[in-house]
Amino acid sequence: MCLASHALAVNGISEEAAPAGMTESFDRVQVTFIVNKGQIDNKEAAYFARLKDGYIYIDKKGMITYAFTSPAKQGIVINEIVSEKKISVTPLEPPPQQAVAFMRQKGQLIGDNLNYYRLSYGAIHNGIELQLMAFTDNLEKIFTISPGGDPGSIAVKLKDVKGLRVNDAGALEILTKQGPVNFSPPHAYQFNGEERKPVDVAYIIRKDDAYGFKLGGYDTAKPLFIAPIMPAFLLSAP
Repeated sequence: MCLASHALAVNGISEEAAPAGMTESFDRVQVTFIVNKGQIDNKEAAYFARLKDGYIYIDKKGMITYAFTSPAKQGIVINEIVSEKKISVTPLEPPPQQAVAFMRQKGQLIGDNLNYYRLSYGAIHNGIELQLMAFTDNLEKIFTISPGGDPGSIAVKLKDVKGLRVNDAGALEILTKQGPVNFSPPHAYQFNGEERKPVDVAYIIRKDDAYGFKLGGYDTAKPLFIAPIMPAFLLSAP
């Protein structure tokens, strides 16, 4: 089942995440962010999303929390702060009725819960905006750098971790007490008309357990998109 979204395509959402609605590829399905009205114990969460191996919480200040609940990963919690400035998170793209019916059939939607496919952080730095999309197995962050924006200003801080490193495969390893958890290598791209052009990108480690991105050459007169993925199912061996 696939309900396409022109809005996502024209806004540069990555090819992996381009179909909105209920995007399904084997067991990979796009899931919604749910407005927290007391359904969960985390009272600080403004929004949450259920993953195959846990939850994603977005608090009122925009902090992202990954909480793993599967037996192999019990107790792992990772917190990300995407910007030090005041954030106002806005929900975007409520599901169409067909998708709502599908979620109710699957038991993913109960009562009058408010669900949205994307969350917008607005401008996290001058000329840089951020959106989030969630899937059953990961979270995708989409940074949009407008002409004049400086991607070097991106510094995503992780709280209460033992350290960060970039491994030989280009993945970001977050060192926790239970072992390292990997963020997939990032991908970056621009559009030339409807053609998507890849841009070289890699993680860089910044001070105070923060990470950013190092980019190859790109057209600074056009928007640039950077999309790191946090795959919830990928836990490296300690």
